[in-house]
Amino acid sequence: MDTNVVQFFKLVFLLFFPCMWTPHDAQWVHVSSTGISSAGDSINPGDTLNSSTYIVSEKGTFALGFFHRIDSTTTTTETYLAISEMAEADQILPFNLFVWFGSRDRPIVNNSVMLTLDNNGTLKIVQKGGDPIVLYSPPQPTKNTVATLLDSGNFILKEVQSNGSIKRVLWQSFDYPADTLLPGMKLGVRHKTGQTWSLTSWLTDEIPVPGPLALEWDPKGYQLIIKQYGVIYWTSGVLRGKTFKNISPEVTSMYDFIIVSNEDEDSFTYVNSNQSQRSEWLLTTMGQLKDLKGQDIARADYCYGYNTNGGCQRLKQPVCRHHGDIFDLRTGFLVAGDFSANYDSSLGISDCRAICWNNCGCVAFTSWFPNDTGCRFWTGKWQFLPGPGEPPSIFVLSSNDSSPFLNGTEGSVKSFKSVIHRRGTKKWIPIAISLLVIFLCILCYLLRRKVALEDHNTSKLLDWKQRFKIIEGIAQGMIYLHKYSRLRVIHRDLKASNILLDESMNPKISDFGLARIFEQNELAANTSRIVGTYGYMSPEYAMKGVFSIKSDVYSFGVLMLEIVSGRRNNSFQHVDDALNLVGYAWDLWQKGEGIELVDPAISDSCVKYQVLRCIHVSLLCVEDGAIDRPTMSDVLFLLTNESMPLPLPKKPAFSIGRKAIEANISYKESNNHSLNGLSISEMDAR
Repeated sequence: MDTNVVQFFKLVFLLFFPCMWTPHDAQWVHVSSTGISSAGDSINPGDTLNSSTYIVSEKGTFALGFFHRIDSTTTTTETYLAISEMAEADQILPFNLFVWFGSRDRPIVNNSVMLTLDNNGTLKIVQKGGDPIVLYSPPQPTKNTVATLLDSGNFILKEVQSNGSIKRVLWQSFDYPADTLLPGMKLGVRHKTGQTWSLTSWLTDEIPVPGPLALEWDPKGYQLIIKQYGVIYWTSGVLRGKTFKNISPEVTSMYDFIIVSNEDEDSFTYVNSNQSQRSEWLLTTMGQLKDLKGQDIARADYCYGYNTNGGCQRLKQPVCRHHGDIFDLRTGFLVAGDFSANYDSSLGISDCRAICWNNCGCVAFTSWFPNDTGCRFWTGKWQFLPGPGEPPSIFVLSSNDSSPFLNGTEGSVKSFKSVIHRRGTKKWIPIAISLLVIFLCILCYLLRRKVALEDHNTSKLLDWKQRFKIIEGIAQGMIYLHKYSRLRVIHRDLKASNILLDESMNPKISDFGLARIFEQNELAANTSRIVGTYGYMSPEYAMKGVFSIKSDVYSFGVLMLEIVSGRRNNSFQHVDDALNLVGYAWDLWQKGEGIELVDPAISDSCVKYQVLRCIHVSLLCVEDGAIDRPTMSDVLFLLTNESMPLPLPKKPAFSIGRKAIEANISYKESNNHSLNGLSISEMDAR
């Protein structure tokens, strides 16, 4: 009965609050937004290409310059030297598709950057405050060199004769492909040097660093192969004439293939049969190989290891996965028994799929962070709801075999949608109100069934492992409120009594009576009505009424100290000094005795380095200046990545003391505060 109630609660929540998700959008732009100019198609010795210039191939097909990515939530300072296809004349932006990156695994951290060719023939990227990135350095000084961007998209460094003709090519971008194969580029190996030519996917659709997928030429099998972490998922089959076994003749007829096999190299190259057409083979982050100017070439993203159609390879399978099981990409909301997350930012969406596939309990996955890194997984029975607005995209496990559970789920969704359609918008309003009332009743019922984190008897039952799980859960909830809901939510009263634990000791953030909603571009707000609980309030909020996401970070830092110590902040007084828990923790930390803060009840179960890391991160959260505090995403990253060095915390704002705070805000509305954990507030429009 309780499980059904919880599932219905989730269903109603997702129907009435579909806005709690922020779709991610990003774009790449030239480093300089004004005054960009073309410097021809070449760089001569002594020339520099800076962030305000770019070179364009002779016929205006490709451009080379410095670019960085603009994110919907933040502006990245990572800059890349890149070759971009020039856009059509009727498009607003001059640059279109990126086909090559210089040192894609070493992004440049600022915009003060230049590409230089010196008089000795060295081609390198020079950045302010950083080591140069050398693209080519001759074994001995070479005179008469020129770097030219060709209409093929190849950027070459050549040694020229006195009459301007090419003597030899010293270096070319075609030897260092990224995720795009242009006509004339090679896949294969050069035997003399051991250099390999292969495509490597981006980590995500927004991050160009090398991902886990690769397209290679197999000279022994005379075929193309797609690998993930070295494991072959797809093969083209043997090339016979102009056709591959596992690629449609309709596709291969568009190209001429050139195979070289000798003592110098084994390589594969393609050119267009119709020279007036252009082609760009792209290996996507999920393993799809497609011509951006034509059709799909290969679908390794359809390869699950049990099927061999279309070139897929048979692989060892988890016992729980069967023929016909696939992940469908759907847009909407998922109601499932539980979810978990992997915060590793080196994981892309194809990694998430592999992890979910090999976990028998996993039924769905998507990315965790806005830049499409990290993973979020769902387990247990599920229901999928196509939501209005711009809901998230989720990969959901489904089967071609008939399943009563799946059929029932989809049927209920279709019936629900048909009711809305038949009744019309006006007639739907009374039903919405009725469901909302039911939702509120169920919410009250569930809240009464839960136990507050501050309950003294409950705290005795929590060992360190459970407490750390609670800390992680609260952090995840706050990240969602701050980052992933379309309207950013500032809780303003995060404290132990507002954290409820279910029967499995999973934390639930409650009491949003004091919460404020921010637009995505809104950073802070000011109010003359100070509401919340003293001891958990940030200094800028308690003293000036200024609040932001960093106000919640401060409250989280206090809460984490309470969980570690087993003591409440606003009831703490040291024997000699009128300090709160934050001050006491700081004193112990300064003396190198942070472990003395730990609750004696968990002294046997705690992991010392993990506890000390939690205390350290707590002190970062309660720093005096809001700008110095980490975001909740940073907090979770620091807590779960133990190899990441932590900055030293600054002295927190505990020396003011509770009495001083009370005196300084006595002119505020005194009926809007609490000193003993009870929050009192007036109704205040959002």
